[in-house]
Amino acid sequence: MTILFGAVSALTTADPLAVARTLTAWAYGFCVMERNGGFRQGGDVDEVFDRGLEIVLRGIEA
Repeated sequence: MTILFGAVSALTTADPLAVARTLTAWAYGFCVMERNGGFRQGGDVDEVFDRGLEIVLRGIEA
């Protein structure tokens, strides 16, 4: 968590703890869904991950 906390602090002026928790929760949820077959609707999972991360980061910046 220390590495993530430091990276978040360098990226945004938002509360770094809240941002780190948001990123951790999103990434964990994504991984659990992938592991449990939650992405069987088709499409490129790597592309979906990148797009989701972009959306989360944009929300953090807002």
